Amino acid sequence: LDRLCAGVVALWDLRAGSRVARFAGHQSRTQPVAASLSPCLRFLACGSEDRMAHLFDIRAGTATYLERLQGHSDAVTDAAFNPLHPQLVTACVDSRVRSFADKA
Repeated sequence: LDRLCAGVVALWDLRAGSRVARFAGHQSRTQPVAASLSPCLRFLACGSEDRMAHLFDIRAGTATYLERLQGHSDAVTDAAFNPLHPQLVTACVDSRVRSFADKA
C-alpha cells in the first residue's frame, strides 16, 4: 500500500513492480491518514478528513468505496482490522475510537 497524494491509496504488485489498483474518494489534504488491509486481503479501509472511514472491496478493482463508515466528530486518522473477528476499529483526531462489526 502506498499513499500517493491527497486522497489516493495505491496497491502495488512488488514482484512485477507495477501498481495494481488505485483507491480514491477519501480526503487527506492536511491530516495524514492511514490505510489497512483486512486479514482476508479482500478489503481496504482508510481514514479520511471528512469524518468517515472508507471501506473498499479490493477484488472489485474499482476506486469506488464499498461503504463509508460514519460516526466520528473529526478527521479519521487510522483504521485497523481485528485479525480474529470481522471487526474494524477506527481512530479520530479527537482521541475517540469507534468499532464497526460485520452486519451479518
